[in-house]
Amino acid sequence: MKHFLVNRVITSWRPFYRRYPLNSQASVTSINDRNLVNFELGVFCSRIPKAANSAVVTNLAFLKFGEHLLDRDAKKCFKSPAELSRDEVQALDNLYKFSIGRNPYTRVLSAYLDKVERVTKKHRQYPSFPDFIRYLETKGLYSNAHWVPQTELLTLPAHQYHLLGRTEDLENTLSIVFSNLQPKYQLDAPITAKRQTLGASKRLSEYYSPDLADRVYRLYENDFETFDYPKELSLG
Repeated sequence: MKHFLVNRVITSWRPFYRRYPLNSQASVTSINDRNLVNFELGVFCSRIPKAANSAVVTNLAFLKFGEHLLDRDAKKCFKSPAELSRDEVQALDNLYKFSIGRNPYTRVLSAYLDKVERVTKKHRQYPSFPDFIRYLETKGLYSNAHWVPQTELLTLPAHQYHLLGRTEDLENTLSIVFSNLQPKYQLDAPITAKRQTLGASKRLSEYYSPDLADRVYRLYENDFETFDYPKELSLG
């Protein structure tokens, strides 16, 4: 009940959501918290879990403060859409808007490895990757932002973003972002967050079958199209 009331408050009278109503089955609170705004930097960013999320927010914090912050601290330095005033919502047209996505095949496997297999591996039995995909197909697709479709974490219409980049080309993508922000905040080179990798991109053939790939494509077809990823998955 509390979750429902919070969502209703956010969407019913906050100026941002009056202008940009959400149409998603995901938690409104979760979506709101993953979109950040800063008028000093001149940026609006939709952060996507499992898609260089921490690298993005720590880089933006470095641009703002000139120092490295942990991602959990960096996330506190920006406004969320629900915090914007009516005048600030009107000023959104002046901001550079971007998001960085990830190949859905790799992202959903990374979410499984991190949030399911790693967490439950201490038990003798734990859900297999096919079990996980079946869970997403039946009732779980919107249960956690780490595997919610990426397009449903965008609070603006996709065509209003100046850049929808890719995790696989992160350094170049961040360079484009920096070059489009206010010149006084530009850096010589982007800073890549150093985090432990799960190696999902190198383990696709270990977990995927052609059938699973087809099913994941159907679940995330809008992500493939919006971020321009190919349907084909080479399993070697």
